[in-house]
Amino acid sequence: MKKVLIITVSLIFICLNISVTASALEGEAPLSTTKETVSKAEVKQANTLKLFVETNDTEAGQVNNSDNVFFDSNGGLEVPVQIVKYNGKVIAPQDPTKSGYTFGGWYKDNTTFVNLFDFTNTLITKDTTIFAKWTINKYTILFNSQGGSLVSDIGADYNTSITEPISPTKTGYIFGGWYKEANCLNEWNFTTSKVTSNTSLYTKWIVASPPATPTNIKTIIISATSIKLTWSATKGASGYEVYRATSSSGVYSLLTKTTSLYYTNSGLVTGKTYYYKIRSYQNVGKTILYSKWTVVTSRMTSSIVYNSLVQPNPVYGKYAGLKVEIKDESSSRYLIRKTNGSELWVACNKVSVSTNPATNTKYLTKDQLQTYVNVTSSFISNTKYFTWVDLNRQRVNVFTGSAKHWTLVKSYSCATGNNITPSKRGVFTIQDKGASFVAGSGTIVKYWTRYSGNYMLHSIILTTGGAVCDSTIGKRVSHGCIRMPLDMAKWYYNTIPKGSLIWVN
Repeated sequence: MKKVLIITVSLIFICLNISVTASALEGEAPLSTTKETVSKAEVKQANTLKLFVETNDTEAGQVNNSDNVFFDSNGGLEVPVQIVKYNGKVIAPQDPTKSGYTFGGWYKDNTTFVNLFDFTNTLITKDTTIFAKWTINKYTILFNSQGGSLVSDIGADYNTSITEPISPTKTGYIFGGWYKEANCLNEWNFTTSKVTSNTSLYTKWIVASPPATPTNIKTIIISATSIKLTWSATKGASGYEVYRATSSSGVYSLLTKTTSLYYTNSGLVTGKTYYYKIRSYQNVGKTILYSKWTVVTSRMTSSIVYNSLVQPNPVYGKYAGLKVEIKDESSSRYLIRKTNGSELWVACNKVSVSTNPATNTKYLTKDQLQTYVNVTSSFISNTKYFTWVDLNRQRVNVFTGSAKHWTLVKSYSCATGNNITPSKRGVFTIQDKGASFVAGSGTIVKYWTRYSGNYMLHSIILTTGGAVCDSTIGKRVSHGCIRMPLDMAKWYYNTIPKGSLIWVN
C-alpha cells in the first residue's frame, strides 16, 4: 500500500538534507533519484518546490501513515489530540476533570456509553473519536438545628436546589431560617441556592418576645347597626386581630386582621349586644408572635333610632359622571369616595359639587341631645369634655362628664364649610391652639382650636383692629373651618383642653 505526500519547501530553508524518493509533478522531468540529497543549488528561484515523496515500510511492506485520535471530554477539561501511527495504539491520557462530576472512562459512543474503549488491544487504523463518560456527584446536606428539634439529612445532585424541610422548634425561641454558617451570616435560599458539595446548614434562633397587649380599647356606636372599635398602638406590633362573640361565654370569631388602630363592625342587629377582644401580633421571619388578649369589651347597638333627628351629613358631587362623596379638600384637590368604597384625590375642577343645603332649624332639646350621646352612642373622651358639631343644624354642642354620662354644657350656632370647601367630618381629638391668625387681607380670626390638619374652630371674621368683618352664623359659608361667635370662641379656647373628643357630623 502506497501513500503519496506533498511537501512544500519554503525558500527560507537555505540548505535541506532530505533523503527521499522523489518524482516531479505529472509532465515534468524527475528532480532526483532515490536517496539523493536536495541541496541549496537544486532549489529553484520559485517560492516553493513541490516534491512527491514515497516512504516505504520495508519490514511491513506497507506505506507508513498516522491517524488522529480525538478525545471528546463532554464538558470536562480538554484532552489534547494524539497522533498515532497506522495500526498503532493510543496511550490512555490522564483522566480529565469536570466540576460536580466523576469521570467514568472513555467510550466508543456518546449516547449509550456501553462500549468501553480498550486502550490495550484497540489498533488505530483511521481518525477516531472517543468520549468521556461522567456521573453526576451526589452530596449530603446536614441540617444542624443548633439545639432545636432534629431535622433529618437529605441528599442532592450537584448544582440542584433542595426543598426546605419542616422548621425545627426550640422552647423560648423563634425559628429564623437556615444559614450557611453556624454564626448565621448568610441565609440559604431554597429557591436560588445550589448544592455544589457536601453541605451543612445551621438554624438561626431568635429569642421569642411577643408584642404587648393593646390598650385603651373603646367602642363607639356609629349607627343602629354598626359599632366602631379603637385602641392604642402597641410597640413592635405588625398588626392587630379583632374577634367578636354574641355572648360573654360564646365562641369568638376573627373579624379582621388589620394594621389600623380602629375597626368598624357593620351589619349588626339593632338592640343586640356584641362582645369584642383584640390582640396584637408580630411577624418574625416565618413565625407570628401574639400578645395576650385584651379584656373583653361589650356594646349594645341602639334600639332607639334617630333617623329623623340625627343623620349623616356627607357632601356629594359628580366625578366622571358618577356620584361621589367629598371627604376632604386640600390644595385645590378633593379626596373623594366612590360608591365601591375606594378613595382618591382629584382636582377640584373635575368635580361638580351640589349646592349648600338649607340649615335645619329644628334644634334638638337638651334631653334629646343627652339621650343621643349617652344611649344611642358611646363617645369616649380622654378628658371630661366632648364636642358634637351638628352640620345639619349648624350647632356646636359641648358636653362634660364621661362615656354614657354626658351632660350638655353649651349649645350654640356656628358656620361650617360650604359644600365647595366642606368641613372635615369624623371623630377627632383637640390638638393645638392659638390666639389668632391672618384670615385674609386686613382680616383675622381669634381663639383658634385645631381638630385636624388645617381644620379648626375659631371666631367669626374680624378686622385687624378687632371689629367684626363678617358675623355670618348658622350657614355653610366658611372655607372648611368652624366659625363661632367671638364670645363662644373665646370660651371654647379657654375651656376645652387638648385631647378632648370632637365629633363633626
